[in-house]
Amino acid sequence: MKKTVWQIGTSLLAVFIFLPMEADAEDKEIYIEYEDHVQEESIGLQSVDKQRVETISVPEEDYEETLEELENNEEIKFVEEEIYYEYTTMPNDPFMSRQKINFEKIGGYGAWNNYTPKYTPTIAVLDSGLQTAHSDIGKAVVKPFNVVNQTTNVKDLVGHGTHVAGTAGAVTNNGIGVASLVKNAKIMPVKVGEATEITNMNIARGIHYAIDNKADIINLSLGGPTSSTVVQEAVNRANLEGILVVAAAGNNSSSNKFYPAASNGVLSVSAVDDKTNNIAGYSNYGSWVDVSAPGTNIWSICTKGSLYPFTNCSQSNPYIPSSGTSMAAPMVSSMAGMLKAQDQKLTNHQLSYLIESAASTKVGDNKKTKYGLTNAETAQTLYKEENRLYGASSIKTSNEIALKGWSDIKETTLSKASGEEEEAPVKGRFVIMANNQSFADSLAASGLSNRIDAPLLLTSPTRLDATTVNTMKKLNVTNVILLGGFNAVSSKVEESIQASGFETMRLRGSNRYETASVVNDYVAVPGGEVVVASGENFPDALAVSSYAAKKGLPIVFVQKNALPEASRAFMEKYNFSKAYVIGGTNAVSEEVAADLPEPVRISGSNRYETSIKVNEYFKGTLSSDHLLVATGANFPDALAGGVMGAKTNTPMIFVEKNKVPDVSSTFIANQSNFQSFTVLGGTAAVSSHTKWEIDNRIYNSYYQDRYGTGSGTQAVKN
Repeated sequence: MKKTVWQIGTSLLAVFIFLPMEADAEDKEIYIEYEDHVQEESIGLQSVDKQRVETISVPEEDYEETLEELENNEEIKFVEEEIYYEYTTMPNDPFMSRQKINFEKIGGYGAWNNYTPKYTPTIAVLDSGLQTAHSDIGKAVVKPFNVVNQTTNVKDLVGHGTHVAGTAGAVTNNGIGVASLVKNAKIMPVKVGEATEITNMNIARGIHYAIDNKADIINLSLGGPTSSTVVQEAVNRANLEGILVVAAAGNNSSSNKFYPAASNGVLSVSAVDDKTNNIAGYSNYGSWVDVSAPGTNIWSICTKGSLYPFTNCSQSNPYIPSSGTSMAAPMVSSMAGMLKAQDQKLTNHQLSYLIESAASTKVGDNKKTKYGLTNAETAQTLYKEENRLYGASSIKTSNEIALKGWSDIKETTLSKASGEEEEAPVKGRFVIMANNQSFADSLAASGLSNRIDAPLLLTSPTRLDATTVNTMKKLNVTNVILLGGFNAVSSKVEESIQASGFETMRLRGSNRYETASVVNDYVAVPGGEVVVASGENFPDALAVSSYAAKKGLPIVFVQKNALPEASRAFMEKYNFSKAYVIGGTNAVSEEVAADLPEPVRISGSNRYETSIKVNEYFKGTLSSDHLLVATGANFPDALAGGVMGAKTNTPMIFVEKNKVPDVSSTFIANQSNFQSFTVLGGTAAVSSHTKWEIDNRIYNSYYQDRYGTGSGTQAVKN
């Protein structure tokens, strides 16, 4: 086994060997991992993420012989020599000296328009150190560390690390110098090499230091052509801790793999040209590279150092452009910081997914990478909108739900399920329309909706929205069923519907209990089953709406301590054999339940647990592997969504705006059949943070498969 020197550029850089303080100048390091059965006390092992490992120093003249002996030792799982890495900067080539900060190319300005950071992420920059006194980054520096000599002195003698750190997290809006995408981050400079080289041992040490000190993102603008098990295992630990590792793809104009960028669990970054969106001529490329980012003529902070172009930096003008994948990688790290700043709970896998999904292979020749040129604005949009069905209002959201659930409404006949008709049945292609501000009339509509295959659209009580008319025309609607009296849906709205070319009919009573009975006449059958829920509070009826619709069960409303006359008359008329009582005794008392036929109570301690209990009780009624999610605090989105749930066989649960209740989270985790989900409503109803909390639950196996740390096949993202 021979020592491998990794180089970048056209000239071989000086070789550096890590020198432990107690070792002779010619000693070299060997990393050893022992088999599991070896006792720690017998060999004095170090503790690295509970692995049985140690690092030894060996005189150069004994190096090869020692390696061979160790490799043949049955108690040793593997050994690895000290491998040398170098910084991925551009060679001294005048054609590469273009001056442009390419925030537009990466969508930075658009991303800032919707950027609302709530957390300050920590980006660990493992590099040649940092000029911590630089006025454009000094205030951002946290926990500097030099792994070479085990001190906090991270003085940058090379210049590379300072430029990279500035690209990742230069202080923004401070009136001086340059900006970074993340605007405000903590920068943890971890010095992993002196002069112009770094070793695999020191990179691994640096990664472990960043992990132990709670970094969110690790940037590695360095590497070489040889893989390292030591570094890979450190990366594995970072992944297990939820830390995103970003690395530069190298500047050899080659498709050959470059490490640690090509290591498992690393987000690898190539560079694009500043005048086009094509891969820069110097950049490495290939299917092993994940994304590309601007890397040519990137302006950042600088300190005078030994490596070009930082030799040109001066104290009077501490800013300089530099080119290379070293500059592209921290652009992506900063972009990851933007996402993390908005949602601290985003995992490393979710960050990778967003950055990769925001990339496009349709520009230039970016098919030279797996995903293409990434874009911060697109990532922001995905963070807010992926797996979400919504409009600008509850009315527009109901339109979007209708268009999603029904591509074209089929002609059907509106008739009473009992067969006892007072009027001639009506044929048509129906929608049901209800008030978007008062939900009582529409709560009973789920059964009717499913029976005539009609979506539920919401309306203002006094004005018909133009988007609703367009939705009905797209769905080839002919008839609109209005729920409630004229206070619920005014005559003005009805006239507007008719003027738009649709027939109308109105189902109403003098109060919510009578209206529910009128609607339920089109659903109920004598001797069948019935759902009973509170008519004074709405979440319980919503929780059961999809199941009631699918099973063809009417929903009858009661008061907590009384069975209203209209509801009692309806129950007697159909002589039901069984009643499902939804909600606890604070919603429907024991006295009221005792007055019902063969009552079965389904309830939890609150609305969230009740919705889960309903899902568990009726498990199998809705067979979809998809899940609908709605806010449990406000109900218009759940009204329209429950109807779609019955249509598409999709169960629905409730969450809080900014939190997934424990009972809901446990339910999702225990239902291995869920492979996808849709949040109903915008961020005012269910925050992006909550949405991505659900995403992490449902797509956990997907992420494990995609990023090489598992073997599940649970979910497949579209």
